[in-house]
Amino acid sequence: MTNYDNRFLSQGRNTQLWQGIDNFSLVKGAHTFKMGADVQVVSAVSFNDGGINDVITLGANPANPDGLLSNAASFPNLPRDPQTGQLTAAGTTLFNRAVAIYRDLTGMLGSAAKTFNVTSPNSGFVPGATNSREQKYNDVSFFFQDAWRVKRNLTFNYGVRYEYAGVPSLPDGLGLLPTNFNDVFGIGGPGHLFEPNSRAGNAVATLDLASGKTGKGLYPKDWNNFAPFIGFANDNHQCDRVEPRASHECQE
Repeated sequence: MTNYDNRFLSQGRNTQLWQGIDNFSLVKGAHTFKMGADVQVVSAVSFNDGGINDVITLGANPANPDGLLSNAASFPNLPRDPQTGQLTAAGTTLFNRAVAIYRDLTGMLGSAAKTFNVTSPNSGFVPGATNSREQKYNDVSFFFQDAWRVKRNLTFNYGVRYEYAGVPSLPDGLGLLPTNFNDVFGIGGPGHLFEPNSRAGNAVATLDLASGKTGKGLYPKDWNNFAPFIGFANDNHQCDRVEPRASHECQE
């Protein structure tokens, strides 16, 4: 039998990005100031209904056998090899078709499966609930710089750039993290990546809910991302001489 129903259930993802960029320049006397900012807010909602309905398969299993035997005593009229007495390819095909029809007509249960999802940290497994996750991510960056023309042939450049890459969050608090970070290294344990015989770690890791209202972020926020720079350029207006330039930038 062929299942004529489309068993594929809805799934998808909706990603939205809000971005604001603004740059500004100002020339005042010997100074050329430049500054700007870039702000991004990302929201992604994914869902998957796969498995939330019962999936029943007709057939047999070790706990529910059909009792049919493919031997000469039980089915002597099936095509067999006259020398070995074994079923021929045609005989095997006939037997398999008969078994399938028998299981369908009697409604024998081969397997049953269903997926249960959670909707909140305290909901437990909810029948019929979709596997939905919302992830949010924010980042911001801005810069300020000045090109100060100290002399006609000497320009002094300095400024700073700052970037903050936000920690992704799941507002529903359904993120998962190991209670002990060292468990991510498995049974080998931390510091034993290239030692296949190491048993310094744990073979089993315990997971706990994180993000959202749980108060536990996926990882710590990093606010210290300043990148100052300084440099100068000297223009001698002479092609046969070296024009010195130097700059230095520090990033954390």
